[in-house]
Amino acid sequence: MLKKFETELQNSEEWESKEKKRKLYIVMKHLKSAMSLISSNKSTEQILWDYITNYQDSEYIDRSFADETLKFLSESGIIYSTVALPSEIKKYHPSNDFDEAFKFVENLC
Repeated sequence: MLKKFETELQNSEEWESKEKKRKLYIVMKHLKSAMSLISSNKSTEQILWDYITNYQDSEYIDRSFADETLKFLSESGIIYSTVALPSEIKKYHPSNDFDEAFKFVENLC
């Protein structure tokens, strides 16, 4: 999983700019902080956006980028999603590789 993530991040034109990798790092940093609140009744997207807004990073990172990052991390296997029934709230949880992926992105910035 981690190798797929690293390869995608290093070789994809979509993620090639240093600026975009920096934004990815910030979103992952907030996601790492938000993970402890995932059991709340809000979706992970909402919890993450609350963090981004509270740290005034919403001037730098827009909501669509945050959602795109969650999708990318999910497709890469760095986080996995579940749906909290009966409320149908989507939750993302870290995989075992999340911390390593976080360090990898941090080193790219």
